[in-house]
Amino acid sequence: MATTALCTSAILSAQAAFPSTGITPGRRVVGDPERTDAKAEFEIADSIAKTKVDLASLLAEPADKQRQRREIAEEAKKAEEQKKRSEAPKPAIVPFVKPSNARPKRALEPAIFDEKDLTRVPGIVGRLTDWMTAASLYPNRRLSLGASLTTFATVIGQRVAGPTHGSTHVYVALLAPTAAGKQQPIDCGKEALREAGAADRIGSGDFRSSVALVNSLRVQSVFCSFIDEYSP
Repeated sequence: MATTALCTSAILSAQAAFPSTGITPGRRVVGDPERTDAKAEFEIADSIAKTKVDLASLLAEPADKQRQRREIAEEAKKAEEQKKRSEAPKPAIVPFVKPSNARPKRALEPAIFDEKDLTRVPGIVGRLTDWMTAASLYPNRRLSLGASLTTFATVIGQRVAGPTHGSTHVYVALLAPTAAGKQQPIDCGKEALREAGAADRIGSGDFRSSVALVNSLRVQSVFCSFIDEYSP
């Protein structure tokens, strides 16, 4: 449509060169008998030739102008989008409010130990050790500490990881002569697991083969086996 409009305007401009004569090709000039049709047609052809040159320049200009308009429109669109983003309301940062009904944190027990007696440790392990020792006919804190570590490790098995991200698998061997009080820590460990609601984690006290141990682990992945006498 732009090309058609330009061509139409070019023809109009050619006719406007002779507004008073009304020259058209193939006819005599009205009001001027000395000007023949040949002269009139020559003037018209010359005007059309000049108009073609102007028309070519007009056809070349819109492409540049159109490209400029597109660039200007894109820049205006980008500026408008950037303005909208800058004027858009930012999300409000809601500060965290601690619930008033939150349970107070329990005070941590200090990690202290007796350098002269390493069996005196803080926490649940130390309390179990004290309890097993106090309930034994032949008190032995070293035997009680071994049973306490095994019992507590069974309770937190597959729930707590150690400093190296390892599980709490503990293998403890209590070595002592006859009538040294080895049975009491074993009985106390089983009783502690029952009182803690972990009676299902008390394993068998006698394995005849390695196959029996593997089968038990398939049924119960975490358990504690208190074996009275063991020989590899």
